[in-house]
Amino acid sequence: MFSTFIGTNNGCYAQQASQEKALSADFFPEPGCPVQLTALRSVLEIDPFGAPMASKIYLTYTNNSSKPVSAVKFRCRYSDNAGKDCGTFHAPDAYLVPPGASRSHKWKREGGLHPRIAQFQIRVLQVKYDDGSMWVSERMKELSSSDNGEMSDDSSSPPQTKQPNQNPSLPSQVFDQSATPTQPQQSSYDQTQGQPQQTQPGQENQQNQTGQGSYDKSKELPW
Repeated sequence: MFSTFIGTNNGCYAQQASQEKALSADFFPEPGCPVQLTALRSVLEIDPFGAPMASKIYLTYTNNSSKPVSAVKFRCRYSDNAGKDCGTFHAPDAYLVPPGASRSHKWKREGGLHPRIAQFQIRVLQVKYDDGSMWVSERMKELSSSDNGEMSDDSSSPPQTKQPNQNPSLPSQVFDQSATPTQPQQSSYDQTQGQPQQTQPGQENQQNQTGQGSYDKSKELPW
């Protein structure tokens, strides 16, 4: 049998029970986007045992277009230290931002947080102008064209082809062309495959020498 004692300083204890843990936060821009993030911070509220209780997102964005912006929708993602998805969601902000002006906003999410959250990523998904016109990111176009609203990480893999059964006593085998060395699967953040990726000779050096000016960071994640 357990008894519970509630002291007079219970309210003070409740305020001190949670601590904040800063997350690594990254913004993934897309060429042509009229909105640019100028400040970004994400933290977790954790209990005394280190378990996340709530998450907070603080950001500031600037309208770089020539028209007033009335709403912006962001696509957010939490991941663990290995880059594995720990929760993806959309965060809209409806606020009139004139050309050249900035807007600061924050969100708070409580409950249902993955215990291994260590990183935060964000990208602009849609921008709505005050005249009703829209800017739509390439990722939003992909989501809209997919049947279930989400695209799998291996959506670009070629279809599987069935090889003829040479031995009637053995079951037919399925040959996955995506596993051949000529078309290796690559993802900077999805490491759930558990298999080492094969790299063609000279390919690693070519990737490491990618110019910063032409590098589109928005294509790095499959989310």
